[in-house]
Amino acid sequence: MAVPFLAMAGLGLLSSIYQNKAIEEASSANYANAVERAEREAMAQRGQLMQQSRENSIAVNQERYNLQREAMRERGSEAVDQAERGFSGVLAQRIKTATNLQEAQQDATIDINEELEQSALNARSTGVAQGKVDRIDNARMARHNALAQRKQGVGLVVDTVSAGATGMQMASSLGIG
Repeated sequence: MAVPFLAMAGLGLLSSIYQNKAIEEASSANYANAVERAEREAMAQRGQLMQQSRENSIAVNQERYNLQREAMRERGSEAVDQAERGFSGVLAQRIKTATNLQEAQQDATIDINEELEQSALNARSTGVAQGKVDRIDNARMARHNALAQRKQGVGLVVDTVSAGATGMQMASSLGIG
């Protein structure tokens, strides 16, 4: 009578052990994949942000270059006007001051825009880093929840005894034992 009980109890215990092992392996693999994917995506996003930063830098430098060229043309034009029309004194100084003020204002606007662009990129970079941390934390929690499904302690004993009782019932219904 004890043989069917022990046989089924042993099979139940073995089944639970294999299920636990499968749960542990699957949760570890899922966690490792999620961490790797989060790191890979964060690297790709940081690469995009760096590319955008380079493009912004190039655009700002081009804008500054264009502003300098325009200022040189304006100063050249002023010098020609002074020579041709005889501008001198206060009028020439007012034109030069107006040109300098306009150039300084445009240069300040370029600086402000560059700072705003960099601040936006920094904020997005911080978001990328936080997103990576969040995805890894979510994967860690999913792994924890999956591992909590393993049978341990009393649950393992109950399942083993239950499997043994089922074995005894099957044996008695078949007339064995």
